[in-house]
Amino acid sequence: RGRRVPLAYLLRRADFWNESLYVDERVLIPRPETEILVETVKKQVTVTKKGTLAGDCPFSFLDIGTGSGAIAVALLRELPEARATLLDISGKALEVARENIRKYDLIKRAKFIEGNLFSPFGPGEKWDLIVSNPPYLSEKDLENLQPEIKYEPEVALQGGKDGLDFYRKLVPGAVDHLRPGGILALEVGIGQAGTVSTWLQKAGYDNIQCFRDHLGIERVIIARK
Repeated sequence: RGRRVPLAYLLRRADFWNESLYVDERVLIPRPETEILVETVKKQVTVTKKGTLAGDCPFSFLDIGTGSGAIAVALLRELPEARATLLDISGKALEVARENIRKYDLIKRAKFIEGNLFSPFGPGEKWDLIVSNPPYLSEKDLENLQPEIKYEPEVALQGGKDGLDFYRKLVPGAVDHLRPGGILALEVGIGQAGTVSTWLQKAGYDNIQCFRDHLGIERVIIARK
């Protein structure tokens, strides 16, 4: 810690939601504000034994930029009928996610895909929910971070010049991969909610809602196809 190495990396453990996850330098350390994303999704989604938002199909979700698998593990445990696809551009991150999925005996309900956004998927692959805590720090944000952050993977933090590069591609791209009535749930950075909400409107989503974290910051956006 004297060299400002994050405690979670030293312990190889991070508490998130109701889980204790394995983490190391291959993945971003899960943040408390991301629990707001899980909580919001849980309230929005109702999974029955028969299936769900889309009728008789098993409820399924795509976790983009899964990292440690924190969001996917939490949702799979909260939604026992759900099936998950965990996507990350980093194969090393997926190794960590797989370890956490196995720890909670969820491997039969999860699959792992290495790739960038929707490039690994065909037009027929659709989900009831697409969820993501993407890289959303701007270049200026990265210059002013505390020393601990330099130990975390930059690919999980860097959102381009204004921090919004990821949303520019994800918002329009997700439309083709959501089932009718499907939900897009996103974590956003400080001051980004208004811009992302506007893009969602232009892309044709409705029921757009913003939710604040415990500091009063608009942190989560939910929209329906």
